Amino acid sequence: TPVSLLVSWVPPNAHVLQYRLSYTALSSAEPHDTTLLLSGSERQVVLQSLLPDTRYSILVTAEYRNKEGGTASTQGKT
Repeated sequence: TPVSLLVSWVPPNAHVLQYRLSYTALSSAEPHDTTLLLSGSERQVVLQSLLPDTRYSILVTAEYRNKEGGTASTQGKT
């Protein structure tokens, strides 16, 4: 069966050009960072093809036209 995590966030009070979402399996012997670029209108994403019974570190960064915004971080477990 496919293993996935749903990640959602509350948007800031400014126009976001895009979001950069990065995630890493914390229990992996060789951690590999995966980065997704998402439209500024997105509020959630499903991370798919993940490892079962694994904790992930997840970072979401808002990017504006000429600067990077704050980063929110969390962890999730499959």
